Amino acid sequence: MGIDTTGTAASIWKMAKDNCEITSEMTKINAQEELRTIKYTDDDDFPTHLSIMHSKLSQVRAMGTTISDNTFKVILLNSLPKTWNPAVAPLYNNTSLTEAIQQLNVWWIQNKDDRPKTSSRSISAFQTNAYIKKDQKLLICTNPNCNCHGHTIEVCY
Repeated sequence: MGIDTTGTAASIWKMAKDNCEITSEMTKINAQEELRTIKYTDDDDFPTHLSIMHSKLSQVRAMGTTISDNTFKVILLNSLPKTWNPAVAPLYNNTSLTEAIQQLNVWWIQNKDDRPKTSSRSISAFQTNAYIKKDQKLLICTNPNCNCHGHTIEVCY
């Protein structure tokens, strides 16, 4: 282990302590890097992605690393693909982490069904719009203050 057994106990303790501090710092840096490299793809479930990000953040903070909510917000926004840019761009400034997450959840709910499904059939844009409008008419909001057709309570304003 590289311990000099002919030295004093104090020098051996100092060397062991220094080695542990270096290892601990490397562990913190690696955990932060793992948090920053988590990426979301359009096929993923956003609540699951958010849960993974929060879990990794908790691990990093448990190691003694200070990551502010604002820094975590930027890390979260940077984890999203370019297809999310319309939702992400306004969230960098003057929004709290909680507000940003709420807005991202709304974006995901509104757009999760708009992704093209892999199919052997070819559907024209006109046909697709007809199917979407027909399906939306079947939706009924369960919000007692709304009860409108065409959306669900998750996207009700």
